[in-house]
Amino acid sequence: MKDKNGNFVDKDGNRVNEKGYLVDEKGNIIDNQHHEKMFDKSELTDKGEIPAPFGVEKHNFNPHNIRGDFNHDKTGKPLISKNKQGDFVDKKGKKVNKKGYKTDKNGNIIDKHGKKKFDKK
Repeated sequence: MKDKNGNFVDKDGNRVNEKGYLVDEKGNIIDNQHHEKMFDKSELTDKGEIPAPFGVEKHNFNPHNIRGDFNHDKTGKPLISKNKQGDFVDKKGKKVNKKGYKTDKNGNIIDKHGKKKFDKK
């Protein structure tokens, strides 16, 4: 549905795009817990869909399962640290990439069970 200003909104009045993804004021896709940017508007398809390979698994994919475990600053952004080797890590010392997604020793994105979800490339 649309609000009085013509913006798409969900049933709670949160701004969404035409595909129903939660968005910020710039049209970037954000998560529903901390309202962190997950996808830049420029990364979306011309129909407002999230980019591949994420779009391929969207019905069987929970992005929270690939995020590291973080404390957050006052604005809700994750506090990503580095270990002595210079690798990005979460608060439990598990490797993540610079965006906070869990990674294996080869840099592939993995889920909370250690299963590879996306190749590094």
